Amino acid sequence: MAAMISAIEEGVICNEELPEVSVYLLPSDSSKLKEVMKNGNILGVIKYSNQEKSNDFETLKDGYPELSVNMKVLLGDVYYEVWTSSKPVSYGSMGDLQYATDGFHHFLTVSIKEDNIGLKEAGKLAYDSIFEAIGRNNYPNISRIWNNIPNINEYANETERYTQFCHGRADSFQNNRSIYPAATGIGCRGDSVGIYAISTSKDINKYIENPNQTPAYKYPQKYGIKSPSFARATYTGYGPDKGTLYISGTASIIGHETVHVGDVRKQCETTIDNIKVLISEKNLYNYGINRGFTLEDLDCIKVYIKNEEDFETVRDICSKEFLPDKSIVYLKADVCRSDLLVEIEGVIMANRGKEQFDGAITFSEARKAKLGKWTLDMEMSKKNLKAGENLQFKLRINLSTNILNGFMNGSRLTPKSLLLLFTSERCFDSQGIHRIPLDEKMSTLLTPTGLAIEGGSSNAISKHTGSRYRNPIDEMFEIPLNELQKGYSDNFFG
Repeated sequence: MAAMISAIEEGVICNEELPEVSVYLLPSDSSKLKEVMKNGNILGVIKYSNQEKSNDFETLKDGYPELSVNMKVLLGDVYYEVWTSSKPVSYGSMGDLQYATDGFHHFLTVSIKEDNIGLKEAGKLAYDSIFEAIGRNNYPNISRIWNNIPNINEYANETERYTQFCHGRADSFQNNRSIYPAATGIGCRGDSVGIYAISTSKDINKYIENPNQTPAYKYPQKYGIKSPSFARATYTGYGPDKGTLYISGTASIIGHETVHVGDVRKQCETTIDNIKVLISEKNLYNYGINRGFTLEDLDCIKVYIKNEEDFETVRDICSKEFLPDKSIVYLKADVCRSDLLVEIEGVIMANRGKEQFDGAITFSEARKAKLGKWTLDMEMSKKNLKAGENLQFKLRINLSTNILNGFMNGSRLTPKSLLLLFTSERCFDSQGIHRIPLDEKMSTLLTPTGLAIEGGSSNAISKHTGSRYRNPIDEMFEIPLNELQKGYSDNFFG
């Protein structure tokens, strides 16, 4: 169901049904990408690849804003970031700027060539055009901005290029509106500043800071004449317990200083710790948000790595911290300071509606095992059961790459598939006698020998384990490991 928000207009409280925004971060060969693009209501598409320009959008484009970012993908070739709305979208343009609106959200992209004007002026022109578009279209409340800046750490006229960009951006903010939304400023290749942003027609944004970091707009002048104009996060609240938390590009900074210079592992760990603090209940409570989040909630994760040789180290850390069913892309990019080796950003969609059966029972579990993290989602079609009635189930299990690697490397055997047994924990036999495993704490996950992983004095009540009692829910799946790496799902009737 779309979010609801109450507003006071001319003394009358009204309920307005708001569009729901979704974002997908997918490789170019993903079947999900084709499905998302086909469904329509596209707000915008951002492409990450080694080539600044390509012909991909000639077949995908249908008038929506698009931006090609010249940035190397470290695991794969091309990734697409696709923004969609639950309501119909209209499109328009203003010079170099393209935009899309759904009646509440405004998504835009703008690309400005430097040519001979310099990065400071290019940044100012880009932001001036952004403020003009969101003002003219009446979507002035910026939630999130992404800045892709060519050769960000190089110097021109004895001034670092990122400092020049910040100067031009700050001038535009000062002339138009002094706000500090969540943002990323990251290096790319090419000769154009590429920016994309999302804003809203109503002011429902809360700009969040990190207690362990100095607000960027209060940095001392050693980082430039004009400080960076952004907050550490933005919470766009659509109603009680429903909203989107945009996490800015986060790095190994405590106070305003870079820490662990030259140590990519410690920088990555500090970056992740900074995100944990930022999205915690303790921090968000200070901004009137009565809930907190963990890394397990983070999705659409981008990890920017300065040196390609650090990729495996960073990926190893991230795979242990982020859930395996969340989308993540690793990109080679210079960070806004030359001594920063990694930067991480993400999005949290709080209490987004999930497609369910009518009256369904749902169950989700996320755990961290010795080898890594795993998640399980289950949905049963009905709450009220009748004798002889069929039930439909939806199952989804995700294991981290560390767990899969443990399966592959922990034995002399090379497994090709996993067995998943799905049963009810207990049942009644034909005489009405209650039958349960003798040890209720035993796991119903089985090894190839049929023994319960966690021990116990009996197997599950299943025909697959030799039980003489029948279980109305009793299905065994053989799942190829290569399918499990993609995320395995299946439907069946029982």
